[in-house]
Amino acid sequence: MQSRLLWLVEDDEAFAESIAYIIDGNSDLKVARHFLSAEEVLAHLKSLAFQSVPDMVLLDIQLPEMDGVALLTALGEFLPETPVVMMTLQDDQKSVVKALNAGAVGYLVKGEPHDKVLKVIRAGLDGEFLVVGKATQHVRSHFKDEVHVSTFGLTNRQLEVLLLMCNGMNKKQVAERLSISEATADNHFRNIYRKLGVRSAQAAVAVAYKNGLCNGA
Repeated sequence: MQSRLLWLVEDDEAFAESIAYIIDGNSDLKVARHFLSAEEVLAHLKSLAFQSVPDMVLLDIQLPEMDGVALLTALGEFLPETPVVMMTLQDDQKSVVKALNAGAVGYLVKGEPHDKVLKVIRAGLDGEFLVVGKATQHVRSHFKDEVHVSTFGLTNRQLEVLLLMCNGMNKKQVAERLSISEATADNHFRNIYRKLGVRSAQAAVAVAYKNGLCNGA
């Protein structure tokens, strides 16, 4: 089985080693690169050394200069389809919601049990939106308080596709469920991204949750 490759962006080397130990202990997962700062990541992405896209990025919020949320936004230009899970000591509602609104597919408070760490990682790799533990209540509370009625001009068909995205389906799965071609599904995804003002399925799902568009998921 080919391992799914993850990038780890974490300035605390001891914590990075512990996360790598958890991940590399699974035959289907591997930390391919470890970066100590946002600047290191961006320099690599802009260099000739950047050749292979990771399957996921694990990103610390508290980085030395550019913070993790700012890097998450910047990654949209280079890795638009790569899911990002945030890692941090901060479990306050503002930090959680800010990260998810920026397009993160998951949020891990440092110190969560190994099984929950892997659960969030695997969910993100499968195209699902997931938070666990301490962050869960913050998300539920915020989305409950901040639900809006706007559908962003999405057609009924696009709303149907978005709901399937909220259920973790990728383009191929959406095409199969709706009995449409993958090209048509891709077109729906692109139009949804444009109307929601995002660049990835993960970010679209985050916006959908915030605005109550995944209530049937």
